[in-house]
Amino acid sequence: MNEAPGSGDLQLYVPRADDGWFYVQMLSDPATMAYNSPWFPPDGCIPQPEKEWASLRENWIGREPERFYAFLRRVGDGAFVGDVNYHLCEDTGRYEIGIVIYAPERGKGYGRRGLELLLEKAFAADGVPKLNNGFELTRAAALNIHKSAGFRETGRENGAVSLEITRAEYLASRKAQKKHTRGAIMKDVEIRICKPENAAEFLPRVVRTYENAEFCDEVAGNGEEIFALSAGGETVGLAYIEDDDKAFIYVYIFPEFRGRGYGRAAVLAAEAGLKTDPVKSIETGYIAGDEAAKHLASALGYNKRVFQSAAMRYRGGKFEEPDLPVRKYRSEDFETAWLAAAEAFHKMRLETGKFPDSTVGEISDAAREYWEKTADERVVVEQNGEITGSAHIEDGEIDVLWIKIPRQGNGYGRKLLKYCVNRILESGHDEVTLWCVVGNDKARRLYESEGFEEAGRAEYAEKRPGEKEEICKRR
Repeated sequence: MNEAPGSGDLQLYVPRADDGWFYVQMLSDPATMAYNSPWFPPDGCIPQPEKEWASLRENWIGREPERFYAFLRRVGDGAFVGDVNYHLCEDTGRYEIGIVIYAPERGKGYGRRGLELLLEKAFAADGVPKLNNGFELTRAAALNIHKSAGFRETGRENGAVSLEITRAEYLASRKAQKKHTRGAIMKDVEIRICKPENAAEFLPRVVRTYENAEFCDEVAGNGEEIFALSAGGETVGLAYIEDDDKAFIYVYIFPEFRGRGYGRAAVLAAEAGLKTDPVKSIETGYIAGDEAAKHLASALGYNKRVFQSAAMRYRGGKFEEPDLPVRKYRSEDFETAWLAAAEAFHKMRLETGKFPDSTVGEISDAAREYWEKTADERVVVEQNGEITGSAHIEDGEIDVLWIKIPRQGNGYGRKLLKYCVNRILESGHDEVTLWCVVGNDKARRLYESEGFEEAGRAEYAEKRPGEKEEICKRR
């Protein structure tokens, strides 16, 4: 259910390249930038805002926990109303923050809500230890907003006030608030799971990050595994559910509905709705460092085989074309390529130490169908009639890349990586992403040596229902 413009909640939105018009618009508006006039007279507007936008995209996006930048987007109509940021100041070693509300959107409570969202991101998601801010004492409204969010004064000098809040203070305050408000709500929470007519209409209410980018793409494409979560006749979130003997459940509660017990209720409802019998394991995921999400997952029994995977990002140029015999994947390659891939990933899992029970597995009809469905996105390395490696390129992401075990350590992985990066950049993307399991140090060193940097990290945890209880089935 969409709310009327101006009355809905806000969300953090990490802007894409084509969203720069709003940044330029804000930096060019005298009413919005008046606070900045002592540094950029006469009206505070920033010269050449287009260049500032390019620099921001290059140096700020995906740099957590060193720095973070996002637009504030209104949930009801998707309109941008301001921006927020935090950054580690090299001179002082302190994390400073910034929040600006676009002048036409002021007076609607967005400053306070935007500050709350920034604190949640910095402390709960990114683990920042402390945040500071400072401004002129004449900005009484800003001072009141900061104090209501938990900031305390650390000094006043030359007409300016300095403010600070620690992560410990924030988490203690949030815990107290939840204890006060959750009790009655938790007892009667009931979540209904159903297929939405058009999941994509809810996409503006999802804060896209590197960690949930695949989920967002599934929502945008109305994926078969996307379900709507409703409570009291209102859609409060979405879920991605893979119903298999090795199930996967990812729950996303819209920001304005968090803190009411919907997340817990949604996970339990999703588990109860699994049709597969028996279910050997269920996996879930959340942003690494989000202690609230981790605590919830653990409380629900997701404490087996906990591991992390890092989103690696490349924003450089094309490489010199590698000397490697790469060709398009063909259907007749499946069995040979699948087995070699399964063996390579089994070896990797054992080497990380996180998957002691890993097995090579067996070919399934589902795997064959998926490879056939994504055949146009796959390439193989064929040397002297033997398939020795392969990669799956999905839009701007290298989804899978492997080299056959006997051929590893000869530079073929590096060459295949460069080949994939070149193809993605040629297709019009300005960055390349891939995921690397934390502990896969060989791959990590390879990616970093070619210019990849970590842009985010997700944590996954597994639950094995058969060890303690049997999962109910959807009737």
